[in-house]
Amino acid sequence: MRKIVVRWLLTAVPLVLGVSMLTFVLASLVPGDAARAILGVNASPAQYVALRRQLHLDEPLWQQYVHWLAAAVHGDLGQSLQSSDAVTHELSGRLGVTLSLVGGAVLVATAVGVGLGGSRARCAVVFLGRLVDVGSLLGLAVPSYWLGLVLVALFAVALPLFPRPPATPRPPTRSAAGWPPWSCRC
Repeated sequence: MRKIVVRWLLTAVPLVLGVSMLTFVLASLVPGDAARAILGVNASPAQYVALRRQLHLDEPLWQQYVHWLAAAVHGDLGQSLQSSDAVTHELSGRLGVTLSLVGGAVLVATAVGVGLGGSRARCAVVFLGRLVDVGSLLGLAVPSYWLGLVLVALFAVALPLFPRPPATPRPPTRSAAGWPPWSCRC
């Protein structure tokens, strides 16, 4: 058991570092400047330079990553550019809802999985057993984000089983030809 945990840690730590490094590099390639976004266009050049120095944006990318990683290891994920609140504060405010969604999904997946697995084990009819096998393989093969969008479109749009928010007036977005079809208000 100890060997499994050690092997898992030896693979998990480099994986987390690699993913965080890749994410950091990709985020740095996004056009724009964080200091300019925080200060706005009316800031003086001195304020701009001071904020870039404070955020370590005047350093090479690898040094920025080291500063960010050291702060992240200590629990400081920085400040949100949109709300200026601490990122850890914003994450903790959404943690309860996220955990309730994850808990509900685990309960539903467990109930469905155990039910279908038990019925598959007891099923004498070959066709029904094969149907459960195909359904489980499709469940593994289909990307979850795509399946989520399809289920939302099915249950919330096509079959209005969930309450809709009150309609707010919006300007018409249709082109002269009425294309794309989802842009028309029907």
